[in-house]
Amino acid sequence: MRQFLALGIACVLLIGCSEGGAPGIGQSAGPFQVSLDTRPSPPVAGRVEFVVNVSKDGKAVTDATVTAATSMPEMNMSGGDVALTLSGSAYTGGLNLMAGEWKIVVKVSAGGESGETSYSFVVK
Repeated sequence: MRQFLALGIACVLLIGCSEGGAPGIGQSAGPFQVSLDTRPSPPVAGRVEFVVNVSKDGKAVTDATVTAATSMPEMNMSGGDVALTLSGSAYTGGLNLMAGEWKIVVKVSAGGESGETSYSFVVK
């Protein structure tokens, strides 16, 4: 029984992270390090706020242009794009999302440099 449980967990982790990390995980986006959190966490259907922290060389980047593009890969549809605004040391913004599997691509540009990374998560 434990072997099947361990195999099931491993499969979920591999499939869930195949096209991006899970929210809360720091990832590289070109020269930047990016982490994404959602409010509420875990996300539920309705308004979901994105909180993105951007750093470079261990220092917060507060002069970036940060966007988030959402999609539902299983339904082959876009969920919309949002320009995130600086609030304190994080970039924030949100969209109304329905229940299901979502992919979010975070794009960052600052100082003539740019990068992007993606995250996958499920909205309940």
